[in-house]
Amino acid sequence: MPTTPISRFRTAATAAQADHVVEKLEGRDVRKKALEALKKAPANEQVKILREVRNTFRKLKNEAANQVTKNYLGRVEKEMDTRITHQLAGESLSKYLRSHQSSLSPALKNVDLTQPFEVGASMNGGVWLRLPTKAGDSSKTIDAVEKLFKTAPELKNFPELWII
Repeated sequence: MPTTPISRFRTAATAAQADHVVEKLEGRDVRKKALEALKKAPANEQVKILREVRNTFRKLKNEAANQVTKNYLGRVEKEMDTRITHQLAGESLSKYLRSHQSSLSPALKNVDLTQPFEVGASMNGGVWLRLPTKAGDSSKTIDAVEKLFKTAPELKNFPELWII
């Protein structure tokens, strides 16, 4: 049976838990495999994978070898939770923009709905949502989207997002 990115993640997580003591290097390897699986997953399965990864890191954290490892695994768990929020926000934004196409401002019409929204993380652990734009000044589009998240009833429930 061919191995898939998600099966490689599951194998790495199982191996890390095998001796009931998770080292930080094992946690890093599991995170790396999780991000590979996420990159290769179709957009409609990413939230499901993120939830599985978050829950796995929650379990790994309970078997951490030391406090440093426990802190690292906790940060990764929180990162995955934030990624879930950003992914759901991106899906809701896309749905909102498609359903209100005729009444959107020019800045909001600049969002390219033919391209997927990307969720990623910075080196310091911040999670962002990247909006594909058609052309022009993307800062005006980002400002308009941030305002939309504060005013549109369908999008108000999301916490403040880092949009790039």
